[in-house]
Amino acid sequence: MILWLPPPPPPPPPSNGINIRVDGPPPLIVVDGIITETDLNKMPPETIASVNVLKDTPAIDKYGEKGKNGVIEITTKKSLSTGTNNDKAVSEKKVLTGNEKRKEGFFMVVEELPQFPGGKEAMTSWIYDNMKYPGDAVKKKMEGKVYVTFLITSAGKIKNVNVQQPVNPLLDAEAKRIIAAMPDWKPGTQSGKAVDVHYKVPVEFKLKP
Repeated sequence: MILWLPPPPPPPPPSNGINIRVDGPPPLIVVDGIITETDLNKMPPETIASVNVLKDTPAIDKYGEKGKNGVIEITTKKSLSTGTNNDKAVSEKKVLTGNEKRKEGFFMVVEELPQFPGGKEAMTSWIYDNMKYPGDAVKKKMEGKVYVTFLITSAGKIKNVNVQQPVNPLLDAEAKRIIAAMPDWKPGTQSGKAVDVHYKVPVEFKLKP
């Protein structure tokens, strides 16, 4: 009796990319220091010099809220050999932010964030020490959290102060005044160079019981 067995299935075709599988929300992808929506599975592996994965606190500390789902940092061989990619990003002061629109003239994410003199706790104390709660707002028992956006220049100066989430004209105006009056910050840096950075801070108005 002759038993015939079918031939084994052919092996799957080789992948042209680095074959990264992600379960859950997609991580932030950073190639040569620039945030991008590149499909890593389509990147030729021979062009990649190194891959670094950041999770949890380290990812958020470096990339802010955008890094909450983790970060995959890719360094290409071209970047190491020429240094042109990061230099170009710094000189033009532009970055692709993935889910956000492209911002011209400043960074949304940098290697080192700007710092208020003394740190975040000092900034919070400074805001409330210098807050002048509007009298009419006190009478009407107005409270709320005003989110203010502004630009921290490469010289540490505060510019382009705007209210992103208004609460009330009285509170909004005072929040803008406080932020505009801030002392100079330590500027953010990208590849060792000071750059303009877009920043957001909440100013909370809360009446004492």
